[in-house]
Amino acid sequence: MGRRDTPPPPSRHLGVLVVLIAAWAVAALAVFVAFTQMFGAGSDIPLIVKAQSLTPYLLPLGVPAFVVGLLRRSRALMGASAVAVIAFVVLAAPLVWHPDPPQVDPDAPTLSVLHVNAYWNSDDKVRAADAILDAHADVLAISELTPALAEDLDALGADEDYPYRVGEAQDETEGIALWSRYPLTDAVMEPVGERLGVHAVVEVEGRELRVIVVHPIPPLTPDGRAAWIPSLEAINALARAGDTPTLLVGDLNASWWHPPYRRALSDGLVDVHRVLGDGFSVSWPANRRWMPVFTRLDHALVDDNVQPLGIDDLHVPGSDHEGFVVRVAVGLPTSEE
Repeated sequence: MGRRDTPPPPSRHLGVLVVLIAAWAVAALAVFVAFTQMFGAGSDIPLIVKAQSLTPYLLPLGVPAFVVGLLRRSRALMGASAVAVIAFVVLAAPLVWHPDPPQVDPDAPTLSVLHVNAYWNSDDKVRAADAILDAHADVLAISELTPALAEDLDALGADEDYPYRVGEAQDETEGIALWSRYPLTDAVMEPVGERLGVHAVVEVEGRELRVIVVHPIPPLTPDGRAAWIPSLEAINALARAGDTPTLLVGDLNASWWHPPYRRALSDGLVDVHRVLGDGFSVSWPANRRWMPVFTRLDHALVDDNVQPLGIDDLHVPGSDHEGFVVRVAVGLPTSEE
């Protein structure tokens, strides 16, 4: 009698089945997120917004899912996985291949601006104040500024170093302020969307820079969902109003991986982290032991009359956000030959 092949043990069948189911689950989730990215679907649904923030981690999982499909000769699994990977490449490409930063005249004055969401419920405000002032920035842009943190900053000398001010400290998330070493003109605190923002013109060495600080409501509550996209649109409209060189900073509660944020950049604003080659950097959540920092919600945007020279992350104790210090040159674009 001929030799009969020994059937594989049941455990092997089970292992293959588990791998195949896992590959399909990953591919299906990645394709779903890719679909919401391509068509902007569900941008007002909290679960989808959260899933979109995980795009750089979810969509590349299409690669191992594709390998499983290849080994199992499943064209459907290979096709779904390929869709996810291609979508990720398309979304990530502008972070790798990006335009050069705007250029201004070589004699343009420079300015450094610190931005941080200081977290209203922080229990480490004294060390936070130390970190903020140790950066020695020319301008401080602070959201979730509380009266306690403002007092700690002034106790360390901020009242003398930053005498020009607009904004207001408040006990919870609504506090927002712009403090400057240089004189401020046209200083305004007003709603930008559904939340207060501040903006003012900083006068430095004969040039003017309009600095805008915003902190829109996150889309995690019914009110937030209704306000999130209109707030991003209002922020863009404010930044594009007028012809004064403009720098916008803030915790936008949105990342590159959210379609509404990318649309907000489509009308003449430049993401500083992206054009300086740091587009994959992250800033939130910075105070969770059980969760790594995985997405960037904190941004600096400039128009064509402002040249970003550098941007450095800043750890502020007690905050759930990493801050940053952005250095810019202020002037008119260099005329093309």
